[in-house]
Order: sequence, then structure tokens, then C-alpha cells
Amino acid sequence: MLAVSGLNLALNGTQVVFTLPEGVQYVGSSSGSATVNGSNVIVTLGRLSPGDSAEVSITVQALEKAELHASAQVRSATAMPVDAGSANTHVPN
Repeated sequence: MLAVSGLNLALNGTQVVFTLPEGVQYVGSSSGSATVNGSNVIVTLGRLSPGDSAEVSITVQALEKAELHASAQVRSATAMPVDAGSANTHVPN
């Protein structure tokens, strides 16, 4: 899960890109429309206005027993890079 908040400018075409490690399969997303491109899951949120916040989460399945770590970043057609930070996520086995 990744939370985006505290934006000072409007963002158009906002996307969250989750990079999945080996041994993890994408199952679904609870928010936005998701596209899978190799090990990246791209969730499109669209426009975020100043003061808006969004929470994005995806569901994955571990294909083998291991401790796995994934990462996520926010990008926008309006501003590159977006200073909304990035998040490390933990996939329990």
C-alpha cells in the first residue's frame, strides 16, 4: 500500500508504479486501473488536486516461500519527479 498526500500542485496523469521482486505474481488492485508491464504494476489514479490524497494498494501472491520486498514510486505527467516520496512494501510469506 502507498499513500500520496500533501501535494502543493495539481498532478495530471498520476500513476503509482509498484516494482515486484522475482517470485511474486500480481493478483489485483483495489484502486485505479492497473496495467502489468513485466515486473511493474502501474496503477493510474488520474488527476490529483492540491490537498487531495489517495491510497493505492495491490494484491500479490508469493510463488515460493521467502521474504520478499517490493518498492513503489509516484509519477505524473505534470511534474517529474513527484516529491511525494516512495515507499518500500513488505510481502509476507
